Amino acid sequence: MNFFRKTSTLILLGAMAIAGSANAAQLYLVSKIVGKVNTSTDTGEKAAFGQARWLPGQTRIFTRERSGVEALAPGFSVRFGEDTAFSVGPNNLQLHKGGMLVRVLGSGKELALEGPEASVWIQGKGSCLLEVATNGGFKVIGLTGKPAVALDAGNKGREVHPGQLLFVKPLDGGWSDPVNIHLSKLVPSAFLLGGFPNTASFEAEVTRSVQTQTDLITKTFRAEVGDAREADSFEIKVRPEPEKTTDPSEAATQPGGGDETEPAAASSTPALPEVPGPALQFHNPEEPAPTLKEVFGQDVNSSSPLFPGKLLNP
Repeated sequence: MNFFRKTSTLILLGAMAIAGSANAAQLYLVSKIVGKVNTSTDTGEKAAFGQARWLPGQTRIFTRERSGVEALAPGFSVRFGEDTAFSVGPNNLQLHKGGMLVRVLGSGKELALEGPEASVWIQGKGSCLLEVATNGGFKVIGLTGKPAVALDAGNKGREVHPGQLLFVKPLDGGWSDPVNIHLSKLVPSAFLLGGFPNTASFEAEVTRSVQTQTDLITKTFRAEVGDAREADSFEIKVRPEPEKTTDPSEAATQPGGGDETEPAAASSTPALPEVPGPALQFHNPEEPAPTLKEVFGQDVNSSSPLFPGKLLNP
């Protein structure tokens, strides 16, 4: 009986010690490693790193091409993509370059993330993609739910909806204007999604977000959002209109070798009866809602553009 009490006391003391250390600094348990990952401590040595181990503190972790790291913490799940450098600080995560995926589970906790020239605090419930921009700020894209991203600790933050892109300007410059992008084109090519094993519930959550946004989009704009190189602006690239070609065989059948065409016969009756009021408008979505297989079925080893880096520059 005394032995049992002593053992229980030791276990309780150990749990309290672990809880106390967790309050001082957030601990992240490595759940998945994809490809090759390197580490370097402040003294230039390699740190102990592997699956089912804690992310080492005061250590830079580097992922190579087609590589990544997934880690878990109470209330959070984080993934670091390819060609990314990050570290765990005393009170925050530090993303030096590259991109990551953050899932917040609505636990009421706040994830502090520091970049080269900007910092954000993420809370709420949902997931988002983040990438370090050339100007040192962040590129934030809503994926599922409505996670809130704040520029100061303890603030309510700004909700990021699925498909919404926001730039966090460097040096306390605030937010950029929101831009909406097509999740149906982003999700299949994102290594942060296709390069890792996903649970069925998360795949269903992402697919639902893609389908919902696709149903809401009724018009496609021929523009792409690029990088943020200056502090107060980001790139908008307009895609050229496709060239219209005429079949030579059709021109040969026209009178005069295709140089002249007969005017269309005037019709005395309209195609549709006149209706009082404004003209009728018919909703004709350009793209059907994708299925689960279409969202996650693309081969991530193909040459399609991947997040980060070429996220919006196909």
